[in-house]
Amino acid sequence: MKCSKCGAELTGKFCTNCGAPAPENPVCSKCGAELTGKFCTKCGTPALQGNPITTEATQTQSSDFDSTSGTQTEQTSQNDVEPVQYDPSQFDNTKNDSQPVQYDQTQPNQTSYGQQFTNQPKAGYTGQQFTNQPQQNMSNGKKPMSGGKLAAIIISIVVGLILILGIIIGIIACNIVKGGTDIINSSISEYSNYSSILDDSVLDDYSDLFEDDSSSEDNTEKLDPVSHCYYEETDGGVKITAYDNYYDYETAKITVNIPSQIDGKDVVEIEELWVYDNDSTENGYIKIIIPGTVKVIDSYAMSFCEDINEVVIEDGLTTIEPDAFKGCEDLEKITIPESVTMMDDCGFGLEVEDYEYTGADNDAVIYGKKGSTAESYAKENGIKFVQK
Repeated sequence: MKCSKCGAELTGKFCTNCGAPAPENPVCSKCGAELTGKFCTKCGTPALQGNPITTEATQTQSSDFDSTSGTQTEQTSQNDVEPVQYDPSQFDNTKNDSQPVQYDQTQPNQTSYGQQFTNQPKAGYTGQQFTNQPQQNMSNGKKPMSGGKLAAIIISIVVGLILILGIIIGIIACNIVKGGTDIINSSISEYSNYSSILDDSVLDDYSDLFEDDSSSEDNTEKLDPVSHCYYEETDGGVKITAYDNYYDYETAKITVNIPSQIDGKDVVEIEELWVYDNDSTENGYIKIIIPGTVKVIDSYAMSFCEDINEVVIEDGLTTIEPDAFKGCEDLEKITIPESVTMMDDCGFGLEVEDYEYTGADNDAVIYGKKGSTAESYAKENGIKFVQK
């Protein structure tokens, strides 16, 4: 510590050069200003490390000497010691200003001036300590990460995860589309192979389902101008495929006579015969007469044709296939010859709900020969039978 007055190095409570008392607080090692903290408020120089100079007097009792008598006078109190005032003129500083006056306190007979001081601190007092070591709460000397940097890192991670997820979804979608395309191409290929295997005759059987009556001239179907029936020629004769309902659609009472021959060939089969009327009252009545040349009435030939009221079959027919008359609600009369040997489940005289038979129609009547297949059918299904 330096003297605040002359700048000499202090080794005790008073300057040995000028006699000025040492400052109570430490002074700056550079400018000599009094320090009140860790740094000089005047020049900014950091305070030196070490124990500050204490202003406390030692606990040993000091004594003064009377200059006139040369005897030591005991102080009345150890703590109430008055400091000795020094006159700077008593020291000869002209010889060598750089050398402070030295006092030899080891001489027992040398007069002691004032109270004795020591540079050692009192027991247990260490003074204000300063250190350049980092505080323990600092993590290895690193500054904590700012909020902006942390947010930027989190955003970067989230964006990266989104990009990765998008790539994964894109790959999965491409595989799904590719798989669906492969399935479609495989199905088309299998269909093409299957179509090439089908016989032309099988395709011909289903082609007429997608063609209307106006295109009948383009295929094997022909129209008989007398009976207004469409027909096709077969190996065994002619089969009826449709009826030109526009001819008598406005007529309330219609009678359809199926011809026994067309173009010199017998009519042997009825594939389809749907007849309707345009009468909005109950006066409408449709009757169909089938000749004995016909041997078979195909399945669903007149099914769900609700306007047909009566069917007369002449002797010669042998087979009425299942569901031939299914759902014909107004069909209440049918004449069946003794030549018919098969008519199981033909659907005549039976009520239908949700395409299932639910029981006999009480208004339905079968006309036929006693002991015939027609009579057996009527008894099995609870339908009224009238011998003819």
